[in-house]
Amino acid sequence: MSQPLKSMRYHLSLDSAIDEGFAYKRKTPWKNPFSELKKIYNGKAQGFENMPYGIRQALQTTRILGREDAENSFAVISSGKRKQLLEESSLTTPRSKTRAVLGVLTPYLTKSSAKERVFAVALFASAMYLSKFSVDMQAEFGDWQGILMNTVGQLTDIVRDLRPDFIANIIGNYPDLQTILQTNPQLNDMLMLYPDGSKILQNPAFRDLLIANEPLRNVLQADPTMQGLFMNFPGISEAISKNPAILEQLTQFNHQLSDMLSSQPGVTGKLKDLLYVCGGAFFQNSWNTLSTAFQTVAQQPVIQTAYDVAQGTRTALTAAANEVPQILFGKNILTPVPFEAGPVTESAKKLWYSKDMATIALKFTAAALASYKATQLLILRWRAWSTGYYTSKLMSNRAFQRIKNRFTNIDNPGQRLQEDPDKFSAGAVSLMTGGVTAIMTLSIFSQKLWDRGPIGGVEGGFFWTAFAYSAALLAITVGVARKLPEIYRNKQRVEGNLRRSTDNIANNADQIALTENEETEKEMVKRNIKPVMMNAKREIGAQMKMIAVDATVGNVSIPIPYLIVAFTAIATGNGTLGTIQSLNYAFNRVNSSMSFIVNRFEQISNLIATASRMYTLDKATDASFYLEEEKRRLSHQTSTPEPANT
Repeated sequence: MSQPLKSMRYHLSLDSAIDEGFAYKRKTPWKNPFSELKKIYNGKAQGFENMPYGIRQALQTTRILGREDAENSFAVISSGKRKQLLEESSLTTPRSKTRAVLGVLTPYLTKSSAKERVFAVALFASAMYLSKFSVDMQAEFGDWQGILMNTVGQLTDIVRDLRPDFIANIIGNYPDLQTILQTNPQLNDMLMLYPDGSKILQNPAFRDLLIANEPLRNVLQADPTMQGLFMNFPGISEAISKNPAILEQLTQFNHQLSDMLSSQPGVTGKLKDLLYVCGGAFFQNSWNTLSTAFQTVAQQPVIQTAYDVAQGTRTALTAAANEVPQILFGKNILTPVPFEAGPVTESAKKLWYSKDMATIALKFTAAALASYKATQLLILRWRAWSTGYYTSKLMSNRAFQRIKNRFTNIDNPGQRLQEDPDKFSAGAVSLMTGGVTAIMTLSIFSQKLWDRGPIGGVEGGFFWTAFAYSAALLAITVGVARKLPEIYRNKQRVEGNLRRSTDNIANNADQIALTENEETEKEMVKRNIKPVMMNAKREIGAQMKMIAVDATVGNVSIPIPYLIVAFTAIATGNGTLGTIQSLNYAFNRVNSSMSFIVNRFEQISNLIATASRMYTLDKATDASFYLEEEKRRLSHQTSTPEPANT
């Protein structure tokens, strides 16, 4: 493999992100040059205090110009910055959750190399483009559901209209069964409405019978078979026990009726339509595309050209390369010609834009898999770089030692380096891609709801109904689960403390056995398990509130679109079952997009908790670094001899 290819392969690999993160070097803090010159002029600038006045000012000026000597490569931070760092480092929880999240989010975007930023932007943009394509497929799926429901409804209407005449025509072939129906007119009426159990249950003519007969009512509520309907009708089971031929005739009657209905042209036509919209169009269009390609090639002189190619002539090779694409797709790959769609192009377009389930599902699956791959690569590169970045900062200028000795609020720094970059990068990418996808979904499906027209005189009533419901659900969820971020942050801390106490037993087994400190270690684990249990109880309480909200308010959205369509469209003759299905799908998509924060509230809480831990560690690392730098400078100034007076 050539060197350029090796270099490209390296830069595309995760190794480059890892190496770049661990090679991070802290840059000199930026200072306003005008403010620094003013401090120097007024004699308030820090540094080089042991130098004569004129030389001290000149040396201080080199700092703002960036020409510092090797021993003082980092400028001492201002007293205000120092105070702020110490305050932020000593806090268990950052004052601002937004600042904490942004403080952890921005380093990868601002402190990584241009190459790494280009990769990150490219992966994110690819994932968003593919997500947009997936949303378009969801819109097509909603339209497909409407077509499917309308086709099924039309098939049901055809069968319902044919059924009474067919029953009247063939019932004479089954005399025992005919006698049963003649002596039980209500059973005969039910047979005409079968298999629609809801119509039987809602028919006032059967109300008294159903109230008095609970087994029959239960069977009708559970989509009964014809045999189940007869066996649970009052008196029929006794008649069958006396004359078993009735049951055999019922079975034969049901088979004959089914065969007659399924063989009718109207029924077979709708069944073919169902197969077509469920996947038949994909196979038919695929076959048409392939057959068109073979037929087009076979009918052209390109076959002779291919023979010449086999003879190895360069002229034939060029001719084939020009002629085959022109025949198939209407364009030439070697010489530019005006584009004219070829027969294969038209067939391929028909295949691509087909609205059947198989085509939609295949396109959606391909886009979803590619989008997932892009997001996971972005997460891996971000985690690799972040782990190296925070480790490099922690290991520079003995920051790790000062954190251990001074900042007692920073618990388990090893866990923060190992787990938190993974949790934060995965959570941040998931929320960013999910948020953008929710916005795209909202923009597409909200238009469908808006176009449905007004409700109660309010333009876009469907859309505003979804908006009001989602806003109410968000307010209730935030109210009952506002403490979750604190609970999750505390969970990471107490679980880390428990893990450290249990790891201490394994790491110091020989010393514990030698000093016989088993009881001390047991007491340590016992003391650390109690906060874990207390925090778990708080988490259970918060989760119970969220479950209660989801089980009550969250399920209210299920009947809303059905009720609105029934009252505004079905009852007025302006809608069908397909209308209900497509609008219900669009309503649920809009509601899901508007409820993005509600649906991801637990994930957002975990992200905030992780960001708080990483932010406090980062600030403690900065504070430790600059404190060590100040200590080094003071030591340098103390060891420098006083200048001689002349």
